[in-house]
Amino acid sequence: QCSAGTYQSGSVCTPCKVCSTNAKTTGACSAGSTSDMIVCTCNAGFIGDGVSVCNQCSSGTYQNGSKCSPCAVCVSVATTSGSCPAGSSSDAVSCTCPSGYIGDGTSLGSGCLQCPAGTYQLGQRCKNCTVCSANAA
Repeated sequence: QCSAGTYQSGSVCTPCKVCSTNAKTTGACSAGSTSDMIVCTCNAGFIGDGVSVCNQCSSGTYQNGSKCSPCAVCVSVATTSGSCPAGSSSDAVSCTCPSGYIGDGTSLGSGCLQCPAGTYQLGQRCKNCTVCSANAA
């Protein structure tokens, strides 16, 4: 019978997986195991196989499934809130267009488009202004 930390593989005792730093270990490999039941999962903000490597997503990126994706970058007229430090597990950057502009405020999205003359911002639309008659008070 194999000892704890190993499992029976044919006629030999084989070492069970050891998870890398920055990985979570689930399952067990107790004495008498016939298979390696250890599962290694990289922590939030890290990517890799969990066994040999878990690399931290760098500043300006976030963990998006099994890869690091760029966080939002706001266009110059937009207000930026939130941040995306190293090890982020979500894109916490939010871009807000100023009054009189529509769009998502991001450089990869619709940016911020100024409503044309004779219109005003209403939510995410530019709406035509009402033209007053010459006799309006």
